[in-house]
Amino acid sequence: MGFNLMQNFNRPYIAKSVAEFWKRWHISLSTWFKDYLYISLGGNRSHFLIWQFNLFITFFVSGLWHGANWTYIIWGSLNGFYLICSNILDKTKLLGLLFPKKIKYPSFLNFINVTFTFFLICFSWIFFRAKGLEEAKYIALNCFRGWSEPLRYIKQNGFMAIADNTFLGINIPTIDTLSFLFSCSLIIFLLFAENKMGNNPIYSYLQRKKWQFRWAAYYFLIISIITFGVYGENQFIYFQF
Repeated sequence: MGFNLMQNFNRPYIAKSVAEFWKRWHISLSTWFKDYLYISLGGNRSHFLIWQFNLFITFFVSGLWHGANWTYIIWGSLNGFYLICSNILDKTKLLGLLFPKKIKYPSFLNFINVTFTFFLICFSWIFFRAKGLEEAKYIALNCFRGWSEPLRYIKQNGFMAIADNTFLGINIPTIDTLSFLFSCSLIIFLLFAENKMGNNPIYSYLQRKKWQFRWAAYYFLIISIITFGVYGENQFIYFQF
């Protein structure tokens, strides 16, 4: 149609740092805040303390942009705090002492960095998703509690017990074993396909294949959309911002 849209998400949850995450997550919005607020404030061309202030203000305003609620303000401020701490550790060379560049197992270090970044980002999402401060506080204080009973239940009844809506008496949607396994298989397939294609769009990947493979993929996608598509009215999440 002649529209060239920028890539908006680039596998953000494999980021090895919070700074890298925000280069991969919601790129269009992040770029807007960088160009029109962060750089306008002076960006990183100022004194180190002013640079950190610019970072914090950018994420603070990003929180306000999502909604005039304390939860969004804390979410934005928390991500700004993450970046400031990272810059301080980098400037004081503490990161180099904790994680030397010449390490025997770099892949293991990357795994640690991705896992730690994932934990920090997911923790900040608590405040983004919560309806209020009390709910956010409750989730933050209790998300790591009460694991012993579910683990004991799974050990006694098998892992597939979580596919049953009687799991610990929790009111969860009913899903049969076959559907549960099929859903897990699709998630694994998507992760594998995303890793295989990298930053190449799916249409570029298909264009390099033979026409038989391309058309088989097209028909598979069409049938999948018809079969598994959601046809109800669902409000786009960003309409609320």
